[in-house]
Amino acid sequence: MSRTKWLLAILSLIVAAILLLLPRGDAPPATSEIVAQSIALHGYSPSGEIEWEIRATAGALEDEEGRLRDAEIRFFDEDGIPLSIKGAKLLRTREESLMNGPIRIEQENGFVLETVDLLWSESLETLRAGAVRLYDEGVQLEAEAFSYDLSSHAAEFEGPLVATFEGGELEAMMGNWDKEGLTFSGDVALHVDLSSWEALDGS
Repeated sequence: MSRTKWLLAILSLIVAAILLLLPRGDAPPATSEIVAQSIALHGYSPSGEIEWEIRATAGALEDEEGRLRDAEIRFFDEDGIPLSIKGAKLLRTREESLMNGPIRIEQENGFVLETVDLLWSESLETLRAGAVRLYDEGVQLEAEAFSYDLSSHAAEFEGPLVATFEGGELEAMMGNWDKEGLTFSGDVALHVDLSSWEALDGS
């Protein structure tokens, strides 16, 4: 064999070895991610009672984490009355889940609340958000921050906050909501349109 043929043979072996050592570009990376449509997830208490459910039109799941689209979370209390949260996107992790909005929170036979970003801590059983707007029995409340305790079914609002109702307005620094209704504290100021109140009571 001539010297040139020997050189070509050795060069071919070197190139083949390099190609074998390089990662294959056409092989998909190993992953356990599942992409699906019409997703439904459920969470149960130690006694086997359902505590929450998540439904989404589509998303990707891997282990206990997921990215869901057009999601709704429903929390259930001991009376079976659900708290519903709907948002455009839900990023679910083992510790906390973040929902991006616009978001609508609604309790059956209760309040309606609107916000943009919501954080759900499953271990602490809390919901937290920034600026919110709440509607409850003719009252509109705007606050700078919101938190909800899923175990006690009570909400706290941080101000400055403004509550408007027919014939008046109330300003405060703190607000609380439970099944009994709204209460306010901290530099509370009430502004009333007396002419509206006179018209309401007929005097």
